Amino acid sequence: MEKRDSQALGTANAMLFDGADFLDAAELARKFAGPAGRIATMADVVTCRRVSDAEDLIWRRAIVTGSAEYFGLSRRGTPLIIVAHGIGPLADDEGVFAAYYGAPGNGKPSNGVIPQEEFLRLESGHYGPVEIVPRDAVWKRKHPFQECVTAEQAMEDPLVRARLGEAADFYIARHRSIALDWAREKHGSTKGFDCMLMNRDPQRRSYLAFGPDGKTALAHLLAVSDLSVYDHGHWDDARRHSCLVTFLSCHEWGDEGQVIGFRGGHVLRPHPGPSVVRERFKDVWRKLAKAGPPPLPGVRRVHALTETPGGVFTCHEPFIGSDGEPEHPVKGGKPVGSAAFDFPIVGNDLRTPHCDVRAIKAATPAWANAFRIGKSRPVWKGDDPSHHEVQVDFYQVDVDYARRVPAMVHLREDFDLLLSLEA
Repeated sequence: MEKRDSQALGTANAMLFDGADFLDAAELARKFAGPAGRIATMADVVTCRRVSDAEDLIWRRAIVTGSAEYFGLSRRGTPLIIVAHGIGPLADDEGVFAAYYGAPGNGKPSNGVIPQEEFLRLESGHYGPVEIVPRDAVWKRKHPFQECVTAEQAMEDPLVRARLGEAADFYIARHRSIALDWAREKHGSTKGFDCMLMNRDPQRRSYLAFGPDGKTALAHLLAVSDLSVYDHGHWDDARRHSCLVTFLSCHEWGDEGQVIGFRGGHVLRPHPGPSVVRERFKDVWRKLAKAGPPPLPGVRRVHALTETPGGVFTCHEPFIGSDGEPEHPVKGGKPVGSAAFDFPIVGNDLRTPHCDVRAIKAATPAWANAFRIGKSRPVWKGDDPSHHEVQVDFYQVDVDYARRVPAMVHLREDFDLLLSLEA
């Protein structure tokens, strides 16, 4: 594939964040971006991707953007799709929450919806310039949300162009170059392997099946996938082929994707954010470690252990599941015994044991100060699962209390430290 000097393209004026959901990630992204910044829109992502190498982070992560798409009825009763980049009802977290949580759903997130009045404000330009695509212009294409298209077809698709923004032509050209380079390396030829992009509508409430009622309009954040090898066929051709593609989609609650906090500037080159701690822990943990308080005299401490690429560590409390976040490095130790524990199956989850750490600590031998949760298996009584049987190994270890790695809840907000790690 074509290589570019991506390191010279700019500095880390942007950072990637993930979280339990969009709002969790967006809160951090906005803190990083600051008052003058924003969550990166689709246009921001496109601008960065068009000058980046295929191996760069911006192409290797699925991203939920600050752009949004709305589907409803115009003032004259015409079904319209409106795309707004960084403006409109979903431009802030309050609007996102209202759209996804405000619709009837027993307090759970559902399909994004806004009132008809808000849709008409978008149409009129109340929030600023938007891209308006009549539904019928999209319907002219056969299977508009189920076909993978070539660069030429993408250039002619009004919804693709609206979603990508003003740099659509440059993005499509760059993506085509990357996709054809990949096909040449993978298949020895580019002929027949020129598909590169798929447009998707909301899977839970498809545009194809939903007719706007004039009372509400669908509203979703826009997302773009990473580069993905996609094996597919076409409606008018039985032949299957694999191509390197990206998907433009409407973000639905529970979908994966990271959010980019963007401080502004000429080039968006995102820092990996808190994920750099997980992905490069072996290399960075010493820089993360801070002086830790010594253990209280006369107080026995029993630690859960976790093994990382950087060695064995004690875990932060509270310790949940069968692994945990590293806290103090372990300088050495030895196994001193083991025991089997029975724990109830929670929520019909046969894979993950829900261990009672208090029970483990209470059963830890006096000559041990640490434990590691090992193999587990579900035990059945007849045709029904009864409980998890969990193997726990006990250790006597020498803990380095002088060094302590902060918990991720604190690290992910220490932006200067994260930036220094990548540097």
